[in-house]
Amino acid sequence: MIIETERLEVRNFGLGDAASLFSIFSDPEVMKHIERPYTYEQTEELVKEAGLSPQPIIYALHIKDTGELIGHVIYHPFSGEDCYEIGWVIAKEWWGKGFAEEITRALIHKAMRDGLRCLVIECDPNQEASKKIALKNGFSYSGRLNNLDVYRLKL
Repeated sequence: MIIETERLEVRNFGLGDAASLFSIFSDPEVMKHIERPYTYEQTEELVKEAGLSPQPIIYALHIKDTGELIGHVIYHPFSGEDCYEIGWVIAKEWWGKGFAEEITRALIHKAMRDGLRCLVIECDPNQEASKKIALKNGFSYSGRLNNLDVYRLKL
C-alpha cells in the first residue's frame, strides 16, 4: 500500500525499518497509552509479523521530502466485521504538527476508494488526542471493547 499526502507517505515496511521503529516504540511517552515500551526484538518481530506478512496490518509512515520514518499506520479488517481499523503511532518529536489528522483523512479516502463501508479507531480512554481526531473526522463513539474506546465512521 502506498498513500501519499502533502507531507507524508505510507508504504510497506522493510526489515531494515525495525531500527528506526525501535527508537519510537522504545519511548515510554509514545507508548504511554498503547503498551509497555518495546525491546528491539519485539519491534523486529512486530515488523516481521504485522508489517511483512502477505496481508500486512501495519505500514511504515514517512516524511515524504526526507524519507524519515516517523511511525506506523494501522489499516486492516476489524474483528471479522465489515469494517477496517485505522490508526497511527508517531514519534513524539513529530507530535503537534497535524500528521495524525493528515493521515487519518488520507486513510478515510483510501477506505472509500476501496469500497469499505465502515472504519474504526480504537484508543485508550485517556488518549485525548486520538479521540479528538476521531470526532473531528466524523467518527462517533460506539462503546468500549477490551478496555479501549471504539469510534466508528460509516462510509
